[in-house]
Amino acid sequence: RHIAHVDFRYEDRRLIIFTDGRQFHANSNETIRRDHDQRNRLMREGWRLLEFIYHDVIERPEHVLHLLRVALDLEPLTLTVSVAPSATPLPAEVQALAEQLSADPTQRNCRVELSNGFSAHAIVCDPGQRRATIWVDAARWIGDESAWMSDIEVCNYLQLLGWRVERVATGE
Repeated sequence: RHIAHVDFRYEDRRLIIFTDGRQFHANSNETIRRDHDQRNRLMREGWRLLEFIYHDVIERPEHVLHLLRVALDLEPLTLTVSVAPSATPLPAEVQALAEQLSADPTQRNCRVELSNGFSAHAIVCDPGQRRATIWVDAARWIGDESAWMSDIEVCNYLQLLGWRVERVATGE
């Protein structure tokens, strides 16, 4: 059964690697949503995902290699994760989704922060289960390359730390 085209797959490690170029993966709301839907399905089927962007592969190959070594259990990753309520309110459509995903209001609208300074806005977060649904503002990704890069990087780190991270894209 075909869910998505992947760039690299380590079957024995249940690891999939995507190498994404901005031109094809952050150019429209539809593309961003399709990518997230496919990747969320892969994670639900037990795959761990890593995503690298063109900039990472060309400008930071040592960083890419480090994360690959971590994923293959060849190097440690020494980061910590903290979760706190977000000071930024969710838009109405995202708040409605959060309420569908979790009956517990304390798990909604959180900031997931890594000890290296990266963070993400979670619609729903359950630190005890190491699960988060990250909100992606598609319009922000399209208009701000650094937002796209940062969101991908934080998801990579969280997954390497054992979190199950799904993403939901909204925005026009």
